[in-house]
Amino acid sequence: PFDVAVTVVDAESCEPIEGAAVDVWHCDAEGVYSGVEGDSGTFLRGVQMTGADGAASFRTIFPGWYTGRAVHSHLKVALGTDDVHTGQLFFDDALSEQVYGSGVYASKGTPDRPNAADSIFNESGGATLLAVTQDGDSYRTTFSIAVQLV
Repeated sequence: PFDVAVTVVDAESCEPIEGAAVDVWHCDAEGVYSGVEGDSGTFLRGVQMTGADGAASFRTIFPGWYTGRAVHSHLKVALGTDDVHTGQLFFDDALSEQVYGSGVYASKGTPDRPNAADSIFNESGGATLLAVTQDGDSYRTTFSIAVQLV
């Protein structure tokens, strides 16, 4: 399992934002996304509303990869009907290599593109590289994102 906890805060006051919709999605171990190319599936996609503490959490799997892109997850934050953030989250290359060397990930092998060669990672200046901790076969990340109120 891979546990993701995100806290959404106001970029000006740093106060938590209650009621933000946090949308997270990524591909599976084979590099396949649900909901694309006519597929109406919803696997590895989820939306959680933030509580009074601004937090939302997800339990998923470590993201898969596909040719030409570094390992990443997508993140969108909406306040009401307004999207206030859309971006991608990245993972340490060494951790990705470790994950893709075992289990269901091993059949696909290691990613063909490190973070440094990914244009979207480079646009972020590395600011969206997640700190991930490992506990046995489980992984966990916790991070905050500051958004402008609309």
